[in-house]
Amino acid sequence: MSGTQVSIPGICCASKTDRGSMRERNEDKLLIQAWPDAKALFVVLADGMGGKEGGHVASAIIVDEFRKLLDHPLPSTRVDLFDSLLRRFYEAERALKYRASLTFSLRSMGATAIAAVIQPDSLLFLYAGDCRLYHFHAKEPPFISKDHSLVAALVEARRLKPEDARFHPDRSVVTSAICASPGSQLQVDPPWDEVLGGGPAFRALCPGDRLLFSTDGLHGEVPPGTVESLAADHTLDSESVAESCIHAALTAGGSDNVTVIVADIGDSMA
Repeated sequence: MSGTQVSIPGICCASKTDRGSMRERNEDKLLIQAWPDAKALFVVLADGMGGKEGGHVASAIIVDEFRKLLDHPLPSTRVDLFDSLLRRFYEAERALKYRASLTFSLRSMGATAIAAVIQPDSLLFLYAGDCRLYHFHAKEPPFISKDHSLVAALVEARRLKPEDARFHPDRSVVTSAICASPGSQLQVDPPWDEVLGGGPAFRALCPGDRLLFSTDGLHGEVPPGTVESLAADHTLDSESVAESCIHAALTAGGSDNVTVIVADIGDSMA
């Protein structure tokens, strides 16, 4: 298990990642970095697909493409911030397709991904695939992003019970991802909402809130409610929560790479 810690005024963030018990390589890649002016924290998590054919290559290319966003000042308006982050998904897709055109064995590589711009009072997040965001606020039930996956669609259609999703034979089938293959379709959510001035991609944050980002090596491995229980323990700091989640995934079998990023929101004036 390895990890990182990054903090700016009002935000304490930590990550933990592990290759799991059955994988030879960790194909998850992550980025946690502050904007040069330290007004926001940029988080990216990519879960490589393609196994020995290039999942680790795909996730690394994707994180590198997203990192380029930090070469520019933090956009000052919601629409510019949304557009800048959304564009990174499609630039990453183009980068994968170009790399695959040079190396035939990488033609099936890809990755699911989630990216977020975290400020002390607001969050913008976008994702493709089944990397997740959990947003914990006060004693309210947590917000959980909706997976782009076959089992998520079956659960929504009431053809599969949530507690059975992690045992379904097609639990790894995603309906959106950043891929190199020519026939792939990329869907990025949440969408922009003109009426709401951004919509569900933006979330208000308050001191005491906790954000948790994870690959499906966590939420696809542990029973429903496990992540919520671990993250709800505010006696634990962000690093301890991330580590507890990794241990839970390994205890449940650890059949996949698992990565967790936890960001705790505090008082930016403290």
